[in-house]
Amino acid sequence: MTACSRGGRGAGFSLVELLLAVAILASAFLLVMGMFPISFRGIHQGKHQVIAAQLAQAYMDRERTRPFTSMSNGTYTDRVSVVVNGVTSATTYTTVVTIRPSPVGTANKAVLMVQTQWLQAEVTGTTQARSVTIESSRTRAW
Repeated sequence: MTACSRGGRGAGFSLVELLLAVAILASAFLLVMGMFPISFRGIHQGKHQVIAAQLAQAYMDRERTRPFTSMSNGTYTDRVSVVVNGVTSATTYTTVVTIRPSPVGTANKAVLMVQTQWLQAEVTGTTQARSVTIESSRTRAW
């Protein structure tokens, strides 16, 4: 800002100073706008991880409430579409539940593993498989 004596022009910004301020503001605006796609991608990935973790936990809870003797060794798979806020998700989640005897070798223990998988479209146009896994052990209650 330039100051003039009493008889000259009034104080104010020169055109060069104004252009420099606009250039700095435009640069800052472009940097902030460049962060939006990254944050939206992170929110989208986080949403899928939360849904998958909730599905895996629901399957784990269901298996843990069954009597120990009715649990069968082996694996089964279930595919579901999820409804979020009244909208059916285009993403299909595949849940694989594996029940196997404990590696300890006793018939009174079992290992439960629940893995929920989904395909996620990346920004690059490719699709990548993602998953959430929960594992727990269960002991027969006498």
